[in-house]
Amino acid sequence: DLTSVIALSEKAEYYYDRGFAQYSLKTPESIAKAIEDFSKAEQLGMITEKLYSSRAACNKMLKKYAEEVADYTLLIELNPNNVNYYYSRGVAAFKANDFKRALTDFDKTIELNPKHVNAYKYRANTKGKLGDKAGQAADVAKVKELTGMYTSTEVATKQHVDAALEAGVDILWIGARTSANPFAMQEIADALQEAGADVPVLIKNPVNPDLELWIGAMQR
Repeated sequence: DLTSVIALSEKAEYYYDRGFAQYSLKTPESIAKAIEDFSKAEQLGMITEKLYSSRAACNKMLKKYAEEVADYTLLIELNPNNVNYYYSRGVAAFKANDFKRALTDFDKTIELNPKHVNAYKYRANTKGKLGDKAGQAADVAKVKELTGMYTSTEVATKQHVDAALEAGVDILWIGARTSANPFAMQEIADALQEAGADVPVLIKNPVNPDLELWIGAMQR
């Protein structure tokens, strides 16, 4: 019983082992206790990749993304060329809505591994969040190049359409807020006609429960 062992001798290894046992139970309560034990092991001098990886996994399970980012930062300090640490920190930063930080990590991931498909996927989403639709379309096109899969991206303006078509995106989709705006829909329709594009366009139902509005969007 690790709790009894710790009562006799407080060693970092014992706290780590008990923390890992708590982690294995995978309940919110046990995960929280695991984080406490991993942190205690750190206080007692354990500075290892297995410790920070385990605590990062716990923080991920509890959706404590800022803390997960901090753990991956410590891991990167220990192993600065581990591509998975940059990627995982980028994902955690993305989920924490820290998109600039996420973009930096996905850039580094791709620098270390130019064929990291998931990094391109997440970077495309990140660039979309930051308003860089051209960059988003370029990353989507790179995913297509690496995987051979069809690609799709959201468009809401003429500029979005032009960037997506230039990047060779296969399918365009229009979001619920855009489909509710007849003027935006007309701008997109004009841009597609002007480009002579023959690509599928998926149209989400408008945010307003208005069937006529949806039909109008599709007719345009």
